[in-house]
Amino acid sequence: LQYTRPLISNDTKMVDICVAKLTTSDDEYKKDLLTRLGNELKEPNSALDEDAIELLVENWKESKIHALYSLMLLRLVVLHPLTKDTNIVQSIAATLTSNSDNTKDQYTVVNSAAVRSMAWCALSNAIGSDQNQIVTTLYTEEGMLEKLVDAALLDLVPERQTRVEVRQSASTFLYNLIIKDKSLGIA
Repeated sequence: LQYTRPLISNDTKMVDICVAKLTTSDDEYKKDLLTRLGNELKEPNSALDEDAIELLVENWKESKIHALYSLMLLRLVVLHPLTKDTNIVQSIAATLTSNSDNTKDQYTVVNSAAVRSMAWCALSNAIGSDQNQIVTTLYTEEGMLEKLVDAALLDLVPERQTRVEVRQSASTFLYNLIIKDKSLGIA
């Protein structure tokens, strides 16, 4: 058996729960945007609301809970055939690489194992998808891809990263990167 296809997380069963968790405030406009996006994510060929995507990208780092549910939706957004927003990948990549030294004295939202794992999952989906235009940021921003590979490799070391789910997600990112980018000379 030959392993040549990327590993993708595309389950939409959690969309309604994520939207419900993200829309607990009294902001009707935000509720409407995210509810619409949730419905659109369950339909493979429907257009996605750009305002809702922008809202998720701008606010995903608000809190640990907000980040987790936002990233669960963003992992699906990057797979959608009509997605063109490069800010998704850029925002997640910048946050993961800014904390690659994994220091405990400096709290960031990606210090949470669940959030860090979901961030790697979203990037893995972006790399593994056929949506090449949203991933170009990783290749065009100087050193970003190298920083991500370094951060993923650090998350593979059990002595540095004790949580299995983070190690699995980081390794999936690296696997998808190798499968999709044969020009690295690794595959």
